Amino acid sequence: MAIPQYNQEGQGKALDQLAPNGKRVLDAVSKTLVASESGTIWHMGTGGAVDFVLPAASVDNIGVSFLFVWSASETDAITITTADTTDTTGDMFVGGLLFCAAAAVNTIAQLAADQNKLTFDDNLANSGGGPGTWCEVTCIADAKWFVRGIVEGDSDADGVGSAIGSDVD
Repeated sequence: MAIPQYNQEGQGKALDQLAPNGKRVLDAVSKTLVASESGTIWHMGTGGAVDFVLPAASVDNIGVSFLFVWSASETDAITITTADTTDTTGDMFVGGLLFCAAAAVNTIAQLAADQNKLTFDDNLANSGGGPGTWCEVTCIADAKWFVRGIVEGDSDADGVGSAIGSDVD
């Protein structure tokens, strides 16, 4: 299959074609992700709330990675939750996201301890999800997902990203 030319995004103009590196770009839909979808780029910005559940962070899944990108502001929550949300022993997020706000209050939203849910919502104070936001999660060990990315959060001019990571129990 040939790579589509500029402005020819496949049938129905949907971004559902294989990228040159073999990764698939798909519009975001609520779903439980599986390890075989590793490398998928999930596209936000088509509207509506979306809930992702990651596969278990296990030794067998080390290296499994997902990339989430925003092309437009999302004012409904986009959530990414680990498979096991058990306090202190379940899957956890570690790492951080650079949070960029309109007031140039650029901070690192650090993910540590008992955080197993990420929430991106451009209407929520100390969260974000504007165009240019991206987040990558990679399984690095048993019960550990490493998170990195940049959050465009200028809807909350002095936000610091503190509402992105949370514990669901």
